[in-house]
Amino acid sequence: MSEGWEKLVGGKLEFVPDPVEIVRRSLAHIDAKRAALKLPVYDPNKYGKSGDKRMRELLSLKDRQAALYGGLPVAAE
Repeated sequence: MSEGWEKLVGGKLEFVPDPVEIVRRSLAHIDAKRAALKLPVYDPNKYGKSGDKRMRELLSLKDRQAALYGGLPVAAE
């Protein structure tokens, strides 16, 4: 699966029981794809904080489901 799918669609699927190892492999794969596209090396300090404030606001709302997904209100807990 990991070899054939990657050649066909550019991605791959692997089953690795160790969660730390699968994250390591996934990030290495993403880094290799970024390098092939001549994108800058990912800087984890540059991204990830811009939406945190808004997400905390949404999660603090009583009707989180409707706020986050636009669905029907969540039943009273």
